[in-house]
Amino acid sequence: MMDHGVDLTRKENFWSTSAAVIRIKDRMLEWVQTGDAYIILIFHDNTHKVLVEQDDHDYETLCLWPAKQKHGASEAKVLLTDQIRKKDVK
Repeated sequence: MMDHGVDLTRKENFWSTSAAVIRIKDRMLEWVQTGDAYIILIFHDNTHKVLVEQDDHDYETLCLWPAKQKHGASEAKVLLTDQIRKKDVK
């Protein structure tokens, strides 16, 4: 990010990477996941299971978005900047 001039003092500018990888070999499932990428198993009876417990780290911000969006999308981003940066928001 530094090579591309990203302002690292602003958390909302950070890049992120997510990956979910599985390998099925000899009736065994090997897996690894990072970031927001979740692996969901879907069974023959159409039930499903998420392999890891989910942490919805964006929940607070997304709950605030509808109230702020009445000001317009670009204004909502400005109004949510403190929340995105995880500063004290009132």
